[in-house]
Amino acid sequence: MRSESGGAMRKATVARARAVWMLVLLAWLVCAARPLAAQTCVGDCTGVGMVGISDLILAVNIALGLASADQCTALGQPPIGISQLIASVDNALCGCQPCPTPPPAPPTSTPSPTVANSPTPTASPTPGPIMSMWHEDTFKIPSSSCSSQVTTNLRQALATAMADYTVTQRDQDVVIDDGQGDVFTGTIDRDGTVHATTEESESKGICVLTLDFQLTVNLSNSPAAAAYAVALSTTNCTPRLACSVKITTRWTRTSAALQMHGGALAALRDALRASP
Repeated sequence: MRSESGGAMRKATVARARAVWMLVLLAWLVCAARPLAAQTCVGDCTGVGMVGISDLILAVNIALGLASADQCTALGQPPIGISQLIASVDNALCGCQPCPTPPPAPPTSTPSPTVANSPTPTASPTPGPIMSMWHEDTFKIPSSSCSSQVTTNLRQALATAMADYTVTQRDQDVVIDDGQGDVFTGTIDRDGTVHATTEESESKGICVLTLDFQLTVNLSNSPAAAAYAVALSTTNCTPRLACSVKITTRWTRTSAALQMHGGALAALRDALRASP
């Protein structure tokens, strides 16, 4: 029985020693070699105002009965227990001063969502039409598939022809008006090139003459070179007419009042009337 009791006591002593040594190691890892204020405090065995690792080892040995309490009077009157060891570790951690109480965590507040003032939508103004005035002259026929007589009549009619136009642009849409009832409608590219068309029909009895105009002109320049592709055809006419003519002209931007000269359509009508 005495042997079993002695074995239990030894096991308890070893377990206690391990717990104490864990405290000592924790203090060593956190505050090893940190200078402390010089003052007498629990665990300061050497009286230098700080509790070092050697002081903690000595305190543990005294608590285990492996050293005399006279070797560290700073631990107080024996028996030396766990409370003196904990006080020694605190003094090693906090420099022989009362360890400060951690400040309370500030209250967590949930920020209120900020509602941004939405700007009042402003209606975008509708852009107005862009208007410009152009004068056309220098009519030429570089090519024609019509008969020589019709082509000659056209050249003679266009020799002195001129025209004035009002060009109205709204976004990509363009209207070209010669003021004489002839209107071209089309679109304008970003580079200022206009593509416009118009169709003219004139009848005499059962004979119907149709002129189909395709106009291309770049209005970003002045003067600008314009080109017409004109298809001429007749229905119920003798002789029958089905041909095409290419006409080039010069466009010049002007701010003067329009004289409302008839343009290529009027000249073509006059020329075809003069043809047999």
